[in-house]
Amino acid sequence: MKPFRCWIIGRILLIVLPLLAMALFGCSKKQPETKEIKIGAILPMTGDAAKYGKWITNGMEIAIGELNAQGGIGGKRVILRVQDSKTNPAEGLSAFRQLVQTEKPAIVMTTLTGVCRAIIPVAEEKHVIVFANSTFPGITENRRFIFRNMTNLSSDIPMAVEYVSNKLGKPDVAVIWRNDDFGLWGSKKFNELYTVTGGKIVASESYDPDTQDFRTIITKVAANQPKLVYLLGYSEVGTIAWQAVELGHKWQYLGITTMGDPEALKLAGGALDGAMHTEPASALASSAPRVVAYREKYRQKYGEDPEVWSATFYDAVKIFALAAQRCNLVSVEALRDELLKVKDYMGVSGRTSFLPNGDVLKPVELHQIKGGQSVPLAQGSEGK
Repeated sequence: MKPFRCWIIGRILLIVLPLLAMALFGCSKKQPETKEIKIGAILPMTGDAAKYGKWITNGMEIAIGELNAQGGIGGKRVILRVQDSKTNPAEGLSAFRQLVQTEKPAIVMTTLTGVCRAIIPVAEEKHVIVFANSTFPGITENRRFIFRNMTNLSSDIPMAVEYVSNKLGKPDVAVIWRNDDFGLWGSKKFNELYTVTGGKIVASESYDPDTQDFRTIITKVAANQPKLVYLLGYSEVGTIAWQAVELGHKWQYLGITTMGDPEALKLAGGALDGAMHTEPASALASSAPRVVAYREKYRQKYGEDPEVWSATFYDAVKIFALAAQRCNLVSVEALRDELLKVKDYMGVSGRTSFLPNGDVLKPVELHQIKGGQSVPLAQGSEGK
């Protein structure tokens, strides 16, 4: 029996020893390091917000080109991977899942309130750092991996209310707002803050995101004889102003950053001249050398003037690179910690500091549309 027993033991050792070797040495083997760092992006490349996807991609491409020309991040080339949200939350979430699974990006950039809100819970679950650049307040609250470097309505609306109340003498205001999360929140907040000052909201009308004919809404608003119209929407605010002129109404307008978008001004055909809107302080109107250089590079590359969306995501890439360089991307937690240390970063979209909850502290100012261009109402010293 002894030979048979020895034979059994020998067979077992032939099976077990290789497994033990794999367990002891295979798992400790260092994985080959990637020579690339991927930045993912879920952007509206199609749909009614596609212009924002184009502008954002332009800004990110310039930033990544500059990084790679300087040797990348820690010697690793930076690669941009863009997926189309199709201006739709469900499509954006599907694209995010695919991007994270197949590309494994170090960070993901995205925009539009509905898309951001769809992505955020999954990003938290999978521990993916996301720059969710939406104007909707509170999206970083109680979140660990969500950041924002774009100004939002919680900063814009109080400034707008203060200006209308103190500088314009509390005129009767009508609010026309896009019927989505950001428009609903913004209209309610403006109404709340303005009525507290003693101002009067004489009309509040919403429209669906795919609306192209606003004449019925304009007629309803006109019946209440507002002295000022507050517009909460994207580039379609230009169409609203133009169609109002067609119906014989030349109102004073107030809006948010989107009012200064090139597409909005083009659609307005001059109907927004004199309008005011909030904007990140000393963004693209600044004479700071870094901003001048960005404007010139953007014009040379794309044949048009840049706007704040491209500038914001240009800065987002540069801020990520700064944090990634400092932590060497050893872990998601290390990257998060370095991002939270960013204070008073002077970019082309203004001054950026992250709050402990990942949201942004970014000064805003009022701009006015003059001759089809957005210019500061009063040029300050910010960013010079």
